[in-house]
Amino acid sequence: MRRFPGICVIAGILLIPRIVSCARTETPVDDAAAADPSFLPARVLYRTHCGACHGRDGRGATHLFPPLRGSEWAVADPEIPIRIVLHGIQGLILVRGERYLNHMMPLGHRLSDEEIADILTYVRASWGNRGSAITPGQVQRVRAAFDDRDATWSPEELAPLDSTTAVSADSAGSGPGGPGS
Repeated sequence: MRRFPGICVIAGILLIPRIVSCARTETPVDDAAAADPSFLPARVLYRTHCGACHGRDGRGATHLFPPLRGSEWAVADPEIPIRIVLHGIQGLILVRGERYLNHMMPLGHRLSDEEIADILTYVRASWGNRGSAITPGQVQRVRAAFDDRDATWSPEELAPLDSTTAVSADSAGSGPGGPGS
């Protein structure tokens, strides 16, 4: 069996700069919560359950998955994001003036009250968001109040919960809006 040490050296020379450059090009997450070690478990939960759609940095995906960074929905009355995480949401929503029409699946069957509170508190404290903390007790109360609910929420159902969530077909163009519309 012949060995080709030169090929291993060449492969190493070609791959090492790419591996190093990948590590260097990752953009830092610019949120105050990321700097606070107490948020580490919540950040891990967020990235595990929310990051694939909403992005590690909360920027979402244009017209597909709404951003949580600067989102009116994320910092609205705490019951709004709690209901969304528990049961999901479906319909046309506006986030920072952009339209999103998609279906967020419910996570309430998969996450505990404490995990939901941690994720939402992290989101509400990250990326310049200035929302209040959410407690496991708040999540427990909302979960119990809607224990028999099987359907996802519509933006129209959530709008009356907060003065900034007035839904108007005119402001959204062809459908419902959301917080701040």
